[in-house]
Amino acid sequence: MKRTITLVGGLVCIVLAVIWFNKEDQDREVVQTFDSKREYSDEYLNKNAQMLTESIQTRLKDEHILDISSIGIHYKKKEIHIQVKGTQQYVDEVEKSIKEIVHEMAKETIFKDYSIIVYRQIIDNADQTSDQNKQLGKITMTIQASLKVKGYEEIENIMTEKLPNKLIINVYTSIEKSDSPNINRGKRIEEDIREALTEGTSPLIADNETLKVKVYTKNREKLN
Repeated sequence: MKRTITLVGGLVCIVLAVIWFNKEDQDREVVQTFDSKREYSDEYLNKNAQMLTESIQTRLKDEHILDISSIGIHYKKKEIHIQVKGTQQYVDEVEKSIKEIVHEMAKETIFKDYSIIVYRQIIDNADQTSDQNKQLGKITMTIQASLKVKGYEEIENIMTEKLPNKLIINVYTSIEKSDSPNINRGKRIEEDIREALTEGTSPLIADNETLKVKVYTKNREKLN
């Protein structure tokens, strides 16, 4: 009788052990599935993309690769795009170095699995590009002068980006926190920028052009 009880008890232990191991495997599978399907908010993606592109740009300059016309991250395609100015021969020469640098910079970020695409900038009309760059420079100087007159001492950098029928103004400040007073401050900066670009008889924004103003804290948190 005792032998039977011992045998049954042993079987119960074995069954419980099997159930426990199966449960452990299931838990592990759930964690892996959750991690592989994890999605990030647009704000989180944009903040990390901004930090990574700035780091890449700085590192490329340190390595004396200066002919970079743009750096972009495509979330849906999971690609990092590096556009290079110059001949195709030059692009071919620097492509390997650029990919190695970008891979190193991205490997500890959420973009570590993104493909790296290096390609040559194709300029169809040099005069048109030159005129556009002059216009962007004029817009930046107008904004800087207007904000300075109005006493905005926290402005650290202003970057303009031209897209088809769209102008994007990125304003980077020394503001530490994105609390309520500073959010209101960011909104006022946006309002003053819009006023500076649209006032007068010769506004710097075309009628068919959309203006997007983004104001950031020191830690790249959006304020407006």
